[in-house]
Amino acid sequence: FSRIKQLTAYKKGLLIYILVLLLLFVGSQIVIWTFLSSYQNGLSEHYAKNYIADIDENAWKTILKDELYGSEFQAIETDVDLAYAAYFKGKSLTCRRSPTESKGGVDVFKVKNDELMLCTLTVEKNGSGAYNMPRWSVLELSLDKAFLDTVNPEVTLYAPCNSKVSINGVSVAGDRLK
Repeated sequence: FSRIKQLTAYKKGLLIYILVLLLLFVGSQIVIWTFLSSYQNGLSEHYAKNYIADIDENAWKTILKDELYGSEFQAIETDVDLAYAAYFKGKSLTCRRSPTESKGGVDVFKVKNDELMLCTLTVEKNGSGAYNMPRWSVLELSLDKAFLDTVNPEVTLYAPCNSKVSINGVSVAGDRLK
């Protein structure tokens, strides 16, 4: 038992050598991990996907409220709630870079749900971070015109002459009738 406690110089050297190699290996893995993490965070695609994923229900409703064109026949809040429920709630949003629109430090992304293009996200380089990887910030998030036309389509209503037409309790009369 006393022989186990007594290490020869060779065994001590070998143990120190293995420990130093282990420390170098762990240190290099940490450096590689932080470099790859910085690289991934420096990609505009990664930034855009995270930005879209972080937008919550209230933020989407605010964006919709700012861009939807309402009418006197229905409260804008109702339009916003209906649009959110139909196009955003429970939908998987995908974000794809548009190479034809992206130029020199500004990248443009098309955001879609399963069936329709919803908006355009424009990001720009905003300095650099660790390992001199680029940082990004949002330049603009705008709803797509075709999406807005889908949400608020123009409706043509046909009714007999001298009819009284009302929509959601609001009378349609005068020059709005043709």
